[in-house]
Amino acid sequence: MARCFASISLTTKTTLALSATATFFMLLLAAATYHFARQELRQTIIANQNLTMTSLANQLDDRLDSAQRYLQLLAEHLAEKQQNKSAGFQELLTHHVEAFHFFDAGLVLVSPAGRIIAESPSDARRIGLDRSNRAYVQQVLKTNQPVITGPYHLSRSPYAPVVAFAVPLQNKAGHLIGVLAGQHFLLKKGFIQKLVDTPLGKSGYFYLFNQQRLVLVHPDHTRSMTTLPSGADAAVEAALQGKEGTWENRDSQQLPGLTSLKRLKTVPWYLGAHYPFPEAYAPLERAKMAFIGVLFVSIPLMLVAVRICLLPFVRPLQRLTNHIRQIPQTTGSDRYLPVNSHDEIGSLTAAFNAMVRELDDEAAVKEEYLQEYRIVSEYTSEIAIWRLLDGSIRFISANCLELFGYRDSEFYADPGLIDQLIYPDDQAIWLKHHGEHTDYGNLGDSVHPPLQVRLVCRDGSVRWMLHTCHITRNKTGEITGRRGNFSDITLVVQTQELLQREKQFIEQLINGVATPIFVLDAAHRILHWNRAIEQLTGIDAAT
Repeated sequence: MARCFASISLTTKTTLALSATATFFMLLLAAATYHFARQELRQTIIANQNLTMTSLANQLDDRLDSAQRYLQLLAEHLAEKQQNKSAGFQELLTHHVEAFHFFDAGLVLVSPAGRIIAESPSDARRIGLDRSNRAYVQQVLKTNQPVITGPYHLSRSPYAPVVAFAVPLQNKAGHLIGVLAGQHFLLKKGFIQKLVDTPLGKSGYFYLFNQQRLVLVHPDHTRSMTTLPSGADAAVEAALQGKEGTWENRDSQQLPGLTSLKRLKTVPWYLGAHYPFPEAYAPLERAKMAFIGVLFVSIPLMLVAVRICLLPFVRPLQRLTNHIRQIPQTTGSDRYLPVNSHDEIGSLTAAFNAMVRELDDEAAVKEEYLQEYRIVSEYTSEIAIWRLLDGSIRFISANCLELFGYRDSEFYADPGLIDQLIYPDDQAIWLKHHGEHTDYGNLGDSVHPPLQVRLVCRDGSVRWMLHTCHITRNKTGEITGRRGNFSDITLVVQTQELLQREKQFIEQLINGVATPIFVLDAAHRILHWNRAIEQLTGIDAAT
């Protein structure tokens, strides 16, 4: 009987089992109904949420644009008043108290040299302070156009985070005479925070972040001015790639819900909304719980029936599962499972044994390759480095610790560290070399001329390095980055410098003696002609 049963196909076994569990079609119908209702509810919520997002984003754009236009008009007014000498900049700024409607953190006027000319609220101690490092000053001086930058923390009380609206201040001749900036608090009840505080159900929320994943405004102030981890929120990653819309998603706190994102038109910021599933699908969940209650009595009976019908079919699979679970601790022939039937389970067992055999062969080959790679990478005197197109480091030799004093993990964490180690006097030639070799569109396949540069190690010592690099390509011929080498030539350079000093010493010694001396090479060409022979022959060494 057992042999006969082992010869029955898995299809027949499954047919017998499904015949005994026909009542499950009701559950399938219920699941399909639930799925349809959920999709319909989801589309309704998404449509409403997208409409709300568009409206809120437009309002925020309008307020940002209004603030920028007001600041532009104020700048023109200040320039006109100053041209007429009717009042000083400080007096004019103090007079315009209506500006605090937009710029609750105050106004500041900075000279083209980057120093504060006037400020509101006024603080005489701050006049003349250097603000040339502020992004809004640098961008306006560079583009001569209005900008919105930030966020950054005020350098005065209350030291809160703000965003800056900045416009150029020009005289009638069109010459830049300053930069006028309005500062707006992010965490106070200004127009930005008020819009973001718009309610979204009971537990939903809106938030604002920029292209650097920095959260500008959030209902939970502890999350404001924090950076969203890269990859933690799939919807944020999609928005940064230029997509807009609504996704079923987990936010950066791993709270599941419907996430909507829309980019603002005025500034490269993103308005986000997250509506948690428990509240969004609450009506559907209540209907589901009611249905579950109706089936509560019948489900145990059906489970018992299915369990009894499936036991003969599940045992071989359980045996295979247990064998797979224990296979890491087995070796040799114990890694293979005996084939006891000729049905689909038997075919699966045979296929599994073939797979294990193939994997063992591949593992042996990989182990050999890894051993060769380890020997080559660990016992080389050179530092090998592979940089990808985005500037990140894909590989650097582990012996960088011995040569540079930095672990490979430090270079992976900070790809710019290798550039920072370049000796200050060699930064120009390194940047030129680096810039030429990152212009991948103009590179050929040949190795580029080597470059001698100095690197400052962690212990402060300076080493001479010979650097070579060439581009790397994948199997399809696409450029994937740049592969380079650093070879320590400190002893070579020091030897060359020593030989040069010795040469100079000998030349000075020969020039200093009173005896006429000249030196010829193998081709009878004059290598040296000292002063004494110049005086004797009247022939100058330069000729």
